Amino acid sequence: RDLVEEATGLLAAGAVEEAIQTLDFLRATQKPQGGWPKNMGADGRPEGDGVQLDEAALPVLLLDLLHRHGALEEARIGTYWPMVRRAASFIIRSGPATGQDRWENTPGLSPFTLATEIAALLVGARLGDHFGDARAAAFFRQTADLWNSLIEPWTYVTDTPLSRRIGVEGYYVRIAPSPGMRTYRRLGAV
Repeated sequence: RDLVEEATGLLAAGAVEEAIQTLDFLRATQKPQGGWPKNMGADGRPEGDGVQLDEAALPVLLLDLLHRHGALEEARIGTYWPMVRRAASFIIRSGPATGQDRWENTPGLSPFTLATEIAALLVGARLGDHFGDARAAAFFRQTADLWNSLIEPWTYVTDTPLSRRIGVEGYYVRIAPSPGMRTYRRLGAV
């Protein structure tokens, strides 16, 4: 997460090649299952354990950002498609609930993580269409659409003591428990 945020800062500051090098480092350190180590050293060696699904989604979003800013030519995007496909598949297999939120202390459904997952799945769907993997593209898009339709039921609460006290209808929780998430995970197999 922090490395992708730093790379977006590099891109904003005009350090395009350094942002691309960061994406290349992430591609090289991706785990075979599709995620990345929660923490890793500069040599890519994992430090600690745990699964934070925003960290699987953010490298995909970095690729999309670099492409939208014209930093990656079309021919080069194809070299990242296997990374994106593995990451999107990992997100679906492991999500939508994350093992740890971005504060590393609670599992469940986080609006922040859901947003990054859904956006990464849509990038994966677009690239799948572009590179002729219609099956994966459809699966990624269907999953993103389903999870997007469930954000409010999963993470928006109404008529709570807090909402009544401050006079609002409801609010998004930081993280919600995830009972029965297996029901929503699978639309097919990728």
